[in-house]
Amino acid sequence: MINIRKAVKKDIPEIILIEKEEDDENIFLNKTELNDALQDHLTICLVAENRKKIIGFVVSALSPPKKSEGAIYITIVKKEERKKGIGKMLVSQALQEMKSLGVKYSEALVENNDILSFYKKCGFKNINKSWKEMKCDL
Repeated sequence: MINIRKAVKKDIPEIILIEKEEDDENIFLNKTELNDALQDHLTICLVAENRKKIIGFVVSALSPPKKSEGAIYITIVKKEERKKGIGKMLVSQALQEMKSLGVKYSEALVENNDILSFYKKCGFKNINKSWKEMKCDL
């Protein structure tokens, strides 16, 4: 059974490993950045677990000062665990948490068509095709 929960400091090595498996050359978050994100009250870091093993994560944040805007920065699920709805569960939970904090909409900046298609399935719509910027009303 898949469990979605808030990330904690001891999850950082597994999160970094998942990110490296995805793209070893372009690491979005390093150990220090993840540690800072976990301590930042404006950042939502969630992990997906299966049998106490982390199989995916999402990092999102509220945009100060109004906190009515949010953004999904990164969502990665281990390759062998994809196409099971885990990424959608992570994004959905992040959006729910943002909404409970007063966020009215969230954006996501996507890099390729696979990710674009994934976020569309999560309810996002294109707002800038040249940058593949997407928006989801909460």
